[in-house]
Amino acid sequence: MASLTLGRAGKMAMVAGPLGWGLALFLAVLVSGPISGGHVNPAVSVSLAAIGKFPLAKVAHYVVAQYLGAFMGAVLVYWIYIDVTWDGADGIEQFDGGVRAVLPEPSATAHIFATFPQAHVGTGAAFLDQLMGTALLLVAIRTAQSTGSPLQAASVIGASLTAIGLGLSHNCMGALNPARDLAPRVFSSMAGWGASVFSIRGYNWFWVPVLGPHLGGLLGVLIFHFFATAAPAKADNQESPPTSISLDEDKPGRYLLSLHHIEGLRLKAYKEDLDLSTEQSMYLSYVAPILFFYYFSIKVLLSRKETFALSRR
Repeated sequence: MASLTLGRAGKMAMVAGPLGWGLALFLAVLVSGPISGGHVNPAVSVSLAAIGKFPLAKVAHYVVAQYLGAFMGAVLVYWIYIDVTWDGADGIEQFDGGVRAVLPEPSATAHIFATFPQAHVGTGAAFLDQLMGTALLLVAIRTAQSTGSPLQAASVIGASLTAIGLGLSHNCMGALNPARDLAPRVFSSMAGWGASVFSIRGYNWFWVPVLGPHLGGLLGVLIFHFFATAAPAKADNQESPPTSISLDEDKPGRYLLSLHHIEGLRLKAYKEDLDLSTEQSMYLSYVAPILFFYYFSIKVLLSRKETFALSRR
């Protein structure tokens, strides 16, 4: 949000933002999945634990780590963007002139750190927005757990966040993650924005991107469980595809890789025995098209921005 706000992206941020968030989540899940299970959202951790797909004993320290990580991320963003000194670029200090404000002020910068609703959106509608958006995200995550490999799972999760952001970020910026919203909000209140980041709408907003995603996550896993259990049972001699990424496993490093749903082929191998050519084909089949989509979309956005700048001259 810092680059989009300070770069005055305008309406193009409605597309560039979800693309960037989806790619960031894709990389986060891909890198941290084999180590910790790819948990970057307390709504995900709590929801999976509620249905027995994540150890309850790990929830507390995972959630603490998620909030601390989000807080430190806000600190880094502030440190990087507070005072940009090179020609033609604005930092937070240059953008708002030292007057820290929240939306809908034209020079507002608080939304770099936390989400705020549009003036025309009621608190109830915003809560429903967060509830449904996070429910969709959890359905996507539970689906990604059976895709067959960490690359496929990370791709599905990242692309799903982009799709949800494109469809549901207009009303209240699409937090979908309590840690991503509350921890930076606390930091911004300490860094010059004060109580205004909490007092908006008479203190009747800041709780929405915290409670909404938690309840939405529970709703999402219940929806997935209902339809998954309603599916026809498999034959006793038919093996189920292994979980692709270890969001619900006690030993994240030990997972199976699988290629399936491709002309009925089901090729399984342990991670340490996986042939390099198979790994390369998986990358080309599932990751490369998504990266190309991100690259092409950003190129289109940049060309439109240049055209818009020339037209204004």
